[in-house]
Amino acid sequence: MKLLILGHGRHGKDTVADIIAEDYGLTTNSSSMIASEQVVQPYLADNYGLHYVSVEACFDDRHNHREKWFEAISAFNADDPAALARQVLDVSDIYVGMRCDREFFAARHLFDFVIGVTAFERHPALDPTFLCPLGQCDFILTNDGPEEDLRPKVHELMERLFNL
Repeated sequence: MKLLILGHGRHGKDTVADIIAEDYGLTTNSSSMIASEQVVQPYLADNYGLHYVSVEACFDDRHNHREKWFEAISAFNADDPAALARQVLDVSDIYVGMRCDREFFAARHLFDFVIGVTAFERHPALDPTFLCPLGQCDFILTNDGPEEDLRPKVHELMERLFNL
């Protein structure tokens, strides 16, 4: 099973992916880490003179440069909008955090299900780089409660996916 998990920053996408990986045996690798190493770090160095001591340092600084990351990934996907999605799916069952609608529509066929994670009561949707259409998700998981409420919601969602 291949899943795409979408949502605004800080809404809980990675936590949902981690729960699915732990409890259902699917693999998840941070798409941001994959992009950091293969796409973003070289792009930031070449175009902005931002040099990081490691891939992890670039990854850790991603929240400070969301628009530059978006730009770097868009440039990487310019000729093939699904290129990064395929790279992620080569090493993982779950792609977390796609941001661009062009990439979404080009890669949608690669996924069995698309899950949107929202937490608008906890975090406003202020991220101008998130352009994916949440209305195109197969399921929306609302993550506005305490963290201990999330795992049962993920289990309920996964039961629905396995029973479809």
